[in-house]
Amino acid sequence: MIGNSKFKALISIGFDYFIDKENIIAILNPNFLQTAESFPKYNEYIETQSDKKTRSLIYCKGGYLIASPIDSKTIKKRYQEFQDRINGISDDKNIYIKLT
Repeated sequence: MIGNSKFKALISIGFDYFIDKENIIAILNPNFLQTAESFPKYNEYIETQSDKKTRSLIYCKGGYLIASPIDSKTIKKRYQEFQDRINGISDDKNIYIKLT
């Protein structure tokens, strides 16, 4: 939810895939783990683009571990810019989010 709005804030993780900002627990560099299987306590592993190299892992509520071809630094930047805008720190209107 954005403020009192009924809209959810969706962060782009690449190639028309979006995650609700409220569900993101961690954004990780895949080099952090030897394999996705070594990540503790995840329920389901989701690959957004099986033909692309995994450049970030997003750990979400519900125990979902999502692999994205977008670099983890880029996703972290999108998340932080959105958070700054919500908190009134940034007035950048070009932040790429999708409201549903």
